[in-house]
Amino acid sequence: MNMIRLLFCNRHYLLLVLVAICSCKSAIKEQSDKIYSRHLQRHVNLTIISTRVPDQKSDMNLLLLNAGNDLKQMDLNEIIDSLFSEKLIQPLVLVAIEGRENEEYGMANLSTTGKQGNKADKYNEFVINELYPFIKKKTAIRKFNSIAICGNSLKGISALDIAWQNADKIDKVGVFSANFNYKGTVGIKGETQNAILQEISSSRKRPKLSYWFYAAGTQSTFQEAEGKQVALIDSTTMKQTKALIDIIDKKNTGSKADIKFVLGKSGSNDINSWRQYFADFLLWAFSK
Repeated sequence: MNMIRLLFCNRHYLLLVLVAICSCKSAIKEQSDKIYSRHLQRHVNLTIISTRVPDQKSDMNLLLLNAGNDLKQMDLNEIIDSLFSEKLIQPLVLVAIEGRENEEYGMANLSTTGKQGNKADKYNEFVINELYPFIKKKTAIRKFNSIAICGNSLKGISALDIAWQNADKIDKVGVFSANFNYKGTVGIKGETQNAILQEISSSRKRPKLSYWFYAAGTQSTFQEAEGKQVALIDSTTMKQTKALIDIIDKKNTGSKADIKFVLGKSGSNDINSWRQYFADFLLWAFSK
């Protein structure tokens, strides 16, 4: 067991281990579903990936994933299957939500300013007041052992905001390469004033959450909506993520052990790197 854990910590061996394990019989099931949201005024497509239900249903954990169109590229069913088969993670239900990038992902308190994320407040209401009750009814689980939410880029900002605003229901949040360009404005001296850092810094909330952040240490690009490539200049994501962590830490929302920062020195802020580090996130959030 110790050897397996070491292998999963070593990025060079991770894919080899996954391929070997995936040749065995699957321990999970995947299904498509959808729910009508009165807040969003549309049907929302869901992909549900679940491990075997334990005898004690309350041992099941829930992961909400702001997925957009990234799910097929992430190979999450294989990753979850391999980790669960090796008894490295607890029983888990992952619900991937197909949100609309430009409208629904963002921060609720900033949803009225500008076009991007103008429905973020409605999306937050949907996740907490419509989707969450729907999942409990669907799984027949009254209370999950733990609940986490995660996402990448602008979807990561959305995950952080939903967790921050609803820490009474969510325990952990994972943010992969947060898009700090969201709602950015240029100040008097020509410097970008980051609205996300300002929002978290000025918030009166002190949510008791556990945080997992990933950022690449190199210049890279990631795919945005409508096929546009957005360049991240000179490790901006890494620096802004560290600034955000410092703000959260100073708010005294928990101990330093509640915040984990993963620097992808050889990785990038893109789908391939997010997929590569997703096993690390699952081990952090749901390790046995």
